[in-house]
Amino acid sequence: MTLSDKHVERFWGYVEKIAGIDCWLWTGTQGRHGYGVFKVRPMMYRAHRIAYELIKGEIPLGLNVCHKCDTPLCVRPDHLYVGTQKQNIGDSIRARRHTSCLLAERTHCPQGHEYSPGNVRYKRATGRQCRTCERERNRLDRLVRSEFWKKYERERSTRRRSAAKAAQQ
Repeated sequence: MTLSDKHVERFWGYVEKIAGIDCWLWTGTQGRHGYGVFKVRPMMYRAHRIAYELIKGEIPLGLNVCHKCDTPLCVRPDHLYVGTQKQNIGDSIRARRHTSCLLAERTHCPQGHEYSPGNVRYKRATGRQCRTCERERNRLDRLVRSEFWKKYERERSTRRRSAAKAAQQ
């Protein structure tokens, strides 16, 4: 990507170098995952990728720009390196930022039931599930369905009786 001098100047205007902090922090717009975002119409780019390209050169196709410092807002080029997706995920696991690490640290489900060996079911799509909560959900589902069915049967028999009376008259 090539940026005009005007865009480069605007980009570096969003970078703050604070004394005592090793990182150069992005002060512009942030994206959903906490990374800096820089808009060059009509496209949005991650700020750390632009910083890397401006100082170190083009990013090879299919590779990520990763942070050595584990600070998503850092755009300091010597804190950035090019790596594969596998390397990037490995870094996030080692830094304990990866979702799987965060979920593994939980000892109780959101309703407060302990994740003990007898109270856990593992599902590929959703991961760890609390069996107590699952039993409660199933019980409520059965109750709702049975109540619905009872109501439906009552209404159906009432309609049949009404239809039979109307036919007799």
